[in-house]
Amino acid sequence: QRNTIPLLAALIDQGYQLSLETSGVCTIADVPRPCRVVLDIKTPGSGIHDQWLADNVGRLQPGDELKAVIADRADWDWFVGWFAETSGLDDVIVNVAPVMPDLPAATLSEWLLDSGLPFRLNLQLHKWIWPGEDRGR
Repeated sequence: QRNTIPLLAALIDQGYQLSLETSGVCTIADVPRPCRVVLDIKTPGSGIHDQWLADNVGRLQPGDELKAVIADRADWDWFVGWFAETSGLDDVIVNVAPVMPDLPAATLSEWLLDSGLPFRLNLQLHKWIWPGEDRGR
């Protein structure tokens, strides 16, 4: 949205604590801090893997978050490999969520526990509240 950055700045000036969740297709370079950024990492299973800006990862700050929605084991393996090869993420919170109902949350939980990685399991609440409906828009 064209006026997002000025809106964030105005709200920060008024003392609000903000979080901006972004698909990563636009740069986060101008996001005023201390606004927290939640950046989607597009996995191959998303079908839009080539549309997010990888440069955004280097702009993350401590306390910001990454979010990856995992469609299947190939996505999980890709994301784990990507994370291992990406530096500067020690102070970034990492969330993974299953594509429901295709990937059961229990399956992703097992992969997460077996990996020993410091990721958080994040469930897409709209998929639980309105199963089968496209309410995530």
